[in-house]
Amino acid sequence: MDVIISGSSGLIGKALHDYLRTHQHAARKLVRGEVSARKRHIAWDTKTGIIQSDKIDFVDGMVHLAGAGVASGRWTPAVKEGILNSRTDGTKQVVDMLCGLKRKPDFFICASGVGYYGNRGDEIMTEDDELGSGFLAETCQAWEAATQPAVDAGIRVVNARFGLVLAKGGGALGKMTPPFKMGLGG
Repeated sequence: MDVIISGSSGLIGKALHDYLRTHQHAARKLVRGEVSARKRHIAWDTKTGIIQSDKIDFVDGMVHLAGAGVASGRWTPAVKEGILNSRTDGTKQVVDMLCGLKRKPDFFICASGVGYYGNRGDEIMTEDDELGSGFLAETCQAWEAATQPAVDAGIRVVNARFGLVLAKGGGALGKMTPPFKMGLGG
């Protein structure tokens, strides 16, 4: 299987890339900036939306994980705008590239978040539950809506609604561990 991964420098992207390569799949990275010297990498200029699609003659699917982190600081209006735009604009750019390929990929997995459901306390949610309210819910709705042209082009789309990512090497667990080691967790 030949898969393109955006967000391959993140916690999930690195793990997915390594897993695919370990299991004999071709995993190519969609990366920002100039990468012409790296044969397996595909350049993406997120400011202009130009993706080096001439390096893609065939791909089975794509996993889109790119986007600004939601836990990296205080949510000022500018930070919130950056979070929203990095997801919606980036997804539109990737979807446009996929839809423009001569042979469309079989699948497109696009990250989303459990923030889609809003804050519902201890209520158990399923993917059939309705959209919640608030910034994250609105962001997830716009993010998932940006995948619609891929659906319209006949590409199977999966919006993977991630929650907190816990991993030994990082994610939320990496941020929570130091206070617990200092006896400040509870």
